[in-house]
Amino acid sequence: MNWSLIASGVIGLILAWATWESYLFAAMFAGVVGAISLIAGFFKN
Repeated sequence: MNWSLIASGVIGLILAWATWESYLFAAMFAGVVGAISLIAGFFKN
């Protein structure tokens, strides 16, 4: 597990959720990046 990747993934998902109403495309981008970071953090040593 890579905790910095997991943390940045969680932050990205929170940002995506928080900005969903105002900035749809930015939120979608942050959500995708956050999800990828989160998944990568679990599989990377």
